Amino acid sequence: KVAIYSLPDSVLIAGTTANEQGEFTFPNYNSVNKLMKVSYNGYKPKMFRTLPEQHVRLRDVLTMPDELAVKETVSSVPERKI
Repeated sequence: KVAIYSLPDSVLIAGTTANEQGEFTFPNYNSVNKLMKVSYNGYKPKMFRTLPEQHVRLRDVLTMPDELAVKETVSSVPERKI
């Protein structure tokens, strides 16, 4: 997801998604005083001031839980031999 916000009030102006190669465009918008937010599942979102043409690189986010709980339940239906 890619979104453009106005500055200084951070009002959402436009949004789009990238193609299969990760490319995206915002036709007919002025890049002066704008903020861009780029996000993708599994990556850390990035926010920065816009430039007319720029490359964006996102970093992986490794989400490992500190703890893992395993819960066991007992069936209320008794076992029967068939």
